[in-house]
Amino acid sequence: MATMATPNRPRVRSRGPESDRVDAGRGEGEYDLLTAALLGAAVGATVTYLLRRGPRGSSPLVAGALGVVGGARQGARLLRRRRRALDERARDAMHDAGEHLRDYLGRARETIDDVVDAELRSLRKAIRHQRRRVGL
Repeated sequence: MATMATPNRPRVRSRGPESDRVDAGRGEGEYDLLTAALLGAAVGATVTYLLRRGPRGSSPLVAGALGVVGGARQGARLLRRRRRALDERARDAMHDAGEHLRDYLGRARETIDDVVDAELRSLRKAIRHQRRRVGL
């Protein structure tokens, strides 16, 4: 009987799709842990910076809030000044529009008066003409 001879090769585990997933999972887990550590350090540093007390004894968070309040006050002052200027311009524009309307209505009234006078003259003339024709 003949026996089959097997070559002397080292046995290597077959690397199938499962073993690839396991290796990839280990690397991702390490990166996830590193990312979480970096994010935690960044958040911790930010919170420490915002809540610390400065040389004046106040927090940068309070200083930022005061800056926002000061900016809002300055914006309100600017808006009041701007509103006054716009109110004056609006008043002037309304006054000008009123004058233009008054002038327009005055001219329209004069034109109507002229047309009515012309019609009255024309009617009087027609009445005189009719009287002469009738003999009155």
